Amino acid sequence: MSTFDDGLMAQGIEYNVGTSSGFLFKEAVFIGKKMQNGKEMLCFKLHKSDEQLVINPSYMAFSLEHKDNMNDVIYEEGIKAWEGEKKDGKTDSKTG
Repeated sequence: MSTFDDGLMAQGIEYNVGTSSGFLFKEAVFIGKKMQNGKEMLCFKLHKSDEQLVINPSYMAFSLEHKDNMNDVIYEEGIKAWEGEKKDGKTDSKTG
């Protein structure tokens, strides 16, 4: 089954995950997807408490990958690109 979020998260990588209800889960390691009640859910392991977190993708507002998991060169290039877009006034075509 193909979903809109295929490939957005990598297993074993640590994320900060925000939900549409305003909760923030810090240092959540993505462990994969599983089916629950006919819906594909995102599964995380909370780094500090060792508990499992299962989120319906429809209620996930954002995920932020930790810098420590990225190559330093890629991280710096991403920051420069983002700052350049802000300076140039460029916006995403989807957001206007």
